[in-house]
Amino acid sequence: MTSQNIKHKSNRDLEPMVSDKALNIAQGIKQANQTKTQTKLVAQGIGKGIELYKKQQNKKTTRH
Repeated sequence: MTSQNIKHKSNRDLEPMVSDKALNIAQGIKQANQTKTQTKLVAQGIGKGIELYKKQQNKKTTRH
């Protein structure tokens, strides 16, 4: 993915609560010289991971 594509993607696709949690986690693990843009990208990745985990857990619970 190019940097231009990354700029167009945002946390709009994530649930607001997931987005907030992801940003808090990203800020907690932030490196000393990390930019705001890098932190936002980390938060997006964390948020997508959280939502993927939720979907997987939901599939497990609906099967049983």
